[in-house]
Amino acid sequence: MTSWQMTSWKRAVALLSGVFCMTMAATAQPADLPTPEQLFRAAEEHHGWDRLKAGIATVEAKADVKTGDRTYKTRVHGRATEAGLGDATFEMMREGGTVTYGETDGTIWYEDQAGNRRHLAANMMEFVRGHQFHRRALFPRLELETMNNAVVETEFNGVRAFRISGTTQSGAALAYFFDERDSAMLGYHLTVQEPDGPRPMEFILKDWRTSAGQSVFWQLEVRDRGTLYTYSFSKILLLP
Repeated sequence: MTSWQMTSWKRAVALLSGVFCMTMAATAQPADLPTPEQLFRAAEEHHGWDRLKAGIATVEAKADVKTGDRTYKTRVHGRATEAGLGDATFEMMREGGTVTYGETDGTIWYEDQAGNRRHLAANMMEFVRGHQFHRRALFPRLELETMNNAVVETEFNGVRAFRISGTTQSGAALAYFFDERDSAMLGYHLTVQEPDGPRPMEFILKDWRTSAGQSVFWQLEVRDRGTLYTYSFSKILLLP
């Protein structure tokens, strides 16, 4: 990323009527920002995902979740290849039993603790896909149905970052954030439109662990409507 040098801040001084002067600050338009594709490739190379993704089509993960004084377990299973996203399930395991949310051939469904299944509205797709955290990180191009061609400089969780933004297949706003220094993926924002207005959520990727030159995050923080959810993963499987 050293070739992507940021242009400096410049100040212009204008004299008005020869009586007083005003100093104005303006931001020079960056000329060497990466394109979205360059940034996606740089992140894949940084994490070793360019080699990793070639051999996987299924992502499974199990996590312990803590929010306030409540805890529960989750398990996800999702299919994905470079051709597109596939079926997915998201299980919530509590003392009273397990419930499952899923997507099969584009149909969204819910299965209760007794095994009774019913269809859900299409807008629940974001709930099912939104919990496929590792799949969303590994396959960002597939998650973005539309994409803004401009990369923006911003800040994410206290770190200077590049942002790529767009919308998902269901029309939710999705933005990915990458560290300016090394292109590491920092996390993402998801904003879903609900009847009472937009619902923004922030996802922070943490506890990165590297094996055979490939790194994966083992903890995730989700901030949703003032509530913090911490996912600590106990199992992550990247399978053919």
